[in-house]
Amino acid sequence: DCSGWYPRVHLLTLADGRNNWETASEPADNVPESGAAPPPTGNDRLAAITLGGISLADARISYENRMDNTHYLLDELNLEVGAFSNGKPFDVELHTRIGGIAPDRTTELGLGAEMVFDLHTGNLQVRQLEIMLPPAKLNGEMTLQGLGGDLSFQGKLDLARFNPRELLPNLGVEAPATTDKNALTEISARFSFQGTPDRIQISPFHLGLDKTTLEGDFLWNGKLPEISLNLAVDTLDLDAYLPPTTASGDGFRCAH
Repeated sequence: DCSGWYPRVHLLTLADGRNNWETASEPADNVPESGAAPPPTGNDRLAAITLGGISLADARISYENRMDNTHYLLDELNLEVGAFSNGKPFDVELHTRIGGIAPDRTTELGLGAEMVFDLHTGNLQVRQLEIMLPPAKLNGEMTLQGLGGDLSFQGKLDLARFNPRELLPNLGVEAPATTDKNALTEISARFSFQGTPDRIQISPFHLGLDKTTLEGDFLWNGKLPEISLNLAVDTLDLDAYLPPTTASGDGFRCAH
């Protein structure tokens, strides 16, 4: 049971590329004595692991890169991981503030989920997933199969409606000026996905952008390679998203 930690970690990359977390040499292989019984296999040994839980409170992790003069910070980091036993559900909660993405700003990040990890099969189930990046909120569930081997995954996600103009400055991105001041003020999405590291399919997906609805499916196959997109749009006023000085006087609308 690892609780009550208040760690302060500073990661540093020097201008010459050296850092303070890599070891100078690899440890020697652990060779069993002659005649000794073989050690248990990795899966058998790991499957017997149980953890009473992990609790971090008010942790602080900073990263300084002197090669490009960047500095990132995870501050007020609070992490709670419930008791873990192979194949049994456990809860994960994380809250922190991120600095360094946007000048003179910190961005709040929260994550919560119930997880089940099977060490025999390498399958991970993520239930009741909730990710908060105010004002954005993402909910969903997913399953990862074959971790450490032939990986595959599937799931569904739902992004609640929010105003991206309120989020972009916290990510260091300036919201674009548009002819219509109400453009880019509402975004929502929901979609199902499945795939492998070589192939990803998103079907179906539903995207809401202000007064526009986009629906369809997407396929990426990295082995061919192939990209396929089927898209249906109800009504889109392109002029609304143009910079004020370049908007067409007659206006242009796309309807399908």
